[in-house]
Amino acid sequence: MESITEVCQVDSGLPGSFVLSMLSASLQKKAIVNLGTHKEPLNLYLVSIAEPGERKSSVVSILGKPVLEYQKEKQDIIKEKSYEIISKKRKLKN
Repeated sequence: MESITEVCQVDSGLPGSFVLSMLSASLQKKAIVNLGTHKEPLNLYLVSIAEPGERKSSVVSILGKPVLEYQKEKQDIIKEKSYEIISKKRKLKN
């Protein structure tokens, strides 16, 4: 994270909050917190506030790249499976 802070010239809190957000998103259905009276999913809701031009987008594009690549791979798999199902359905109708 230090390298992102240096390259983007931002406070370490900005990439830190984005990393925590991504970790929370990746773990959200993997853990439940028992609060005694009820249970809650392990989620963090974070907002990074900074003035325009303070390189929020640069940090997001660097840190978000693996997440976007993962989402694209999953979308491609789902798309391919959908085509297979549609094709099988058409064959069954004929």
